[in-house]
Amino acid sequence: MEAITFQTDMFAEALIETEIKARSFVECETNSTSYNFDAFLQHIKPLQWQPEEVEKLREKLAKQSLGLLVDTRASDEERDDVWMWLRQDNFSEPFSYFNCLWSQNLNPIIFRDSVFDGMHRKLIELRKESGKVDDDVLVDYHISI
Repeated sequence: MEAITFQTDMFAEALIETEIKARSFVECETNSTSYNFDAFLQHIKPLQWQPEEVEKLREKLAKQSLGLLVDTRASDEERDDVWMWLRQDNFSEPFSYFNCLWSQNLNPIIFRDSVFDGMHRKLIELRKESGKVDDDVLVDYHISI
């Protein structure tokens, strides 16, 4: 029984401490809540990314994103996000599809075409097997060269 009381006391102390910290960031006015961003920013140190850390993040993003396309556990929303990312021709964003693949010494255009061609072949195969894949799905993922 003493251990349960000890854990409960620790939890209560943690809640009180969290509330105290939160109050230093948020100022409550009579009818609305406004955020004291100056107080918040005083506690935040700017992130300094090293070039090798950015490259590692690009590598992981590319591997994880492209892996979602074949992962049966991934949701449709996750796959749709990856398809949208794959279709964007964007060099200006640091973690765009193009920049992530270029950083891995892969040509993003050739890689994307091979992914789309592989998907197109798989959809044709599924269509032949089941007859349940609509033509508009096949057109959606096919890229004509």
